Amino acid sequence: PILVPAVAFADLLYPLGFVLIVIVLLNVAMKTRQEYLDKIQFQADELARSEAQFRSLVENSHAGVLQVGPDFCFIYVNDELCRIVGYPRRELVGRDFRTVLDEESKKLVSDFYRRRQAGEDVPSQYEFGIVRKDGEKRRVEISAAMFKDANGRSQTIAQLLDVTERKQMEDALRDSEALY
Repeated sequence: PILVPAVAFADLLYPLGFVLIVIVLLNVAMKTRQEYLDKIQFQADELARSEAQFRSLVENSHAGVLQVGPDFCFIYVNDELCRIVGYPRRELVGRDFRTVLDEESKKLVSDFYRRRQAGEDVPSQYEFGIVRKDGEKRRVEISAAMFKDANGRSQTIAQLLDVTERKQMEDALRDSEALY
């Protein structure tokens, strides 16, 4: 038999052991990397599902939903808001929201908007008048809130309901009651 000194045998195994350790570490790293990638993919899928659900809720809402930037311009409007004001989406996005307000409402709504953007406490729900694209005046009720976008800019998100018929019925009832 050939006798190999223990030190020489250890010198032969050392590179082999180092290679085995590297292989084991790479295997663990690859498994950890794949688990990480799987987790990211799961989160991306969940985000996409959540966004689709949110978009469906907003797009199918009975309220007009809008987002307005710090420059008073519409950033987002849903189909119901377009129906309420009588403008197609392409004519509203980028347009100053004050252009759809009636003259009596411009000061009030603009004041509330500026103060809300500045962080002041203003009513979040109130009524005002609008003028549709066809010139018809309507009464609406808004529920508005301010938030900061990813860049720290103040924006407003709101829901708008057309309450014209309700107001007309209330007025008719009041007039009817005044007769008796």
